[in-house]
Amino acid sequence: MTQGVYQIKVKGKLDSSRSEWFEGWTITHEEDGTTVLSGQVADQSALHGVLVRIRNLNLPIVSVHCVEPQ
Repeated sequence: MTQGVYQIKVKGKLDSSRSEWFEGWTITHEEDGTTVLSGQVADQSALHGVLVRIRNLNLPIVSVHCVEPQ
């Protein structure tokens, strides 16, 4: 099941000017130099859409976790 709340950790700091790409998602900068994006996805297609945006920003993905499945 893909629907739920996800946390995606990426290497590097997501520039705040890019936050509109992830509307509705919480962006947290960690002390270790990573960024955590947290948000709701409706289905697998929506999750892949977020992952494509991250790829387009050339941010290496560290982890993807479903923290609240629905």
